[in-house]
Amino acid sequence: MTAGLLKHDVLVTRAVTAIYNAQTADEKNGKYTNWDNKVGFNRSDAKFGCSLAEQLAKGKTLSPKQLAAARRMMIKYRSQLAFQANCKLAVAVAEGLAGLVAYAASVQDEQVATAA
Repeated sequence: MTAGLLKHDVLVTRAVTAIYNAQTADEKNGKYTNWDNKVGFNRSDAKFGCSLAEQLAKGKTLSPKQLAAARRMMIKYRSQLAFQANCKLAVAVAEGLAGLVAYAASVQDEQVATAA
């Protein structure tokens, strides 16, 4: 995770967006951290992090200085980012398994109907 953040600017911008998306609605609106829930930006990063994420959401790019600061900031959030990635992977696997089970059931139903 850290190696990717150090090398690829697009991973930094995606990470900023992911951490911002973990903020509660009131935290996003106020650009602060209101809840000690261990997700989203911490108190010291909330104002700047929200500002960067909102800039990105408007389709703007980060300046080299902003990107460097965001990169340093996102390295602090690597555990939270890894957790988010693992959750997305688990959901994808579960959805894939559910699709596979549904397919197997339809094949079995076809075999039963053909045999009858």
